[in-house]
Amino acid sequence: MEVFMNTSSVRLMIAAPESSADLLYKTKFWAPDPFIFLEIDSETILIASDLELGRARETATVDVVEPQSEYRKALKKQGLERPRLSDIVHAYLSGKNLEKAKLEVPGSMAVSPVERLRELGHEIIISKGSFYPERRHKEPWEIDAIDTAERATERAIDQARRIIWDADVVDGVLVTDGEVLTSERVRRVIEIMLLNEGYKGSPPIVSCGAQAALPHEIGHGPLKSGETIIIDVFPRSMETYYHADQTRSVVHGSISNEIRRMHSAVSEAVEMTLEGIRPGVDGATLHKNIQEHFLKSGFETKTVDGKPQGFFHGTGHGVGLEVHESPRIGEVSQILEEGDVVTVEPGLYYPDIGGIRIEELVVVTADGCRNFATLDWALHG
Repeated sequence: MEVFMNTSSVRLMIAAPESSADLLYKTKFWAPDPFIFLEIDSETILIASDLELGRARETATVDVVEPQSEYRKALKKQGLERPRLSDIVHAYLSGKNLEKAKLEVPGSMAVSPVERLRELGHEIIISKGSFYPERRHKEPWEIDAIDTAERATERAIDQARRIIWDADVVDGVLVTDGEVLTSERVRRVIEIMLLNEGYKGSPPIVSCGAQAALPHEIGHGPLKSGETIIIDVFPRSMETYYHADQTRSVVHGSISNEIRRMHSAVSEAVEMTLEGIRPGVDGATLHKNIQEHFLKSGFETKTVDGKPQGFFHGTGHGVGLEVHESPRIGEVSQILEEGDVVTVEPGLYYPDIGGIRIEELVVVTADGCRNFATLDWALHG
């Protein structure tokens, strides 16, 4: 008896493009709810709800768009009262003689459909890293989208820092229009300005003083004169879905010698890293060079009372459909390649002084890199 063996390669994603950069990248279709995407050999299939069917057929960059409703009806007739998306996947594959197909899925996929597909007889292979690692290499149109996002980000940061610089001072606290200037007020200015230009995302960082010594503290409460203020903005375009990312550090009023030294050391670290970026360079080498530079400049990285101080995060990360994606520039070896879009964001953090971080966004070119950023690094205007 002849035994039929199907050797088709099947890749599967069940997710919402709103939260899956790989799915958005492959389909160019934005939706808030999960749908099914299959790649069988070279053919791509999207199985959508009736709510999204017409739009998917018009805009999704796939070969086939199928309605979920037809499979739901058939499965209900077979006695399955509430078919899941995983049941629809199995039904579709069964119609292709792939009812026992080996399925490769992204590591980010929900556990429930994975377990259900295993119950239905499929072997599941969990992919490591990005499901489509080629998306780290940006095409010219993607670079243009990121560049446009960076321009809007710079305008918002520049507006925020001018509000800070132009503020009055009452008992060391910044005041504007008769009200205390807080992290929340400045953040709101940034968010409204970006929203008006078609961008939104996670709350920007506007942190002051000791808060600025915590790299991911978004900041809260009054801003103070003479203290470091970190402004870190990383919005996503509501049109292209690509991100930008930029950080500037500012001070209102007098600037201490310690802050000036920190800012100078960070500025030099950014400059030397931008000069060192090119295809074939190991990000770990760039990161180590910054660590050595800070140490030689008199800024030690250590832990005090269980809290890290100095330079204790990575040098940079990829930016695209995700604000943090491959490649990374840090302690782990990773070779930079042409088309990578990465941040360069060394920083120094000491609770008794504050924090200083400067972040630029660049694309790796054939002979170096091109910096998207144009905004100066001034501590005070």
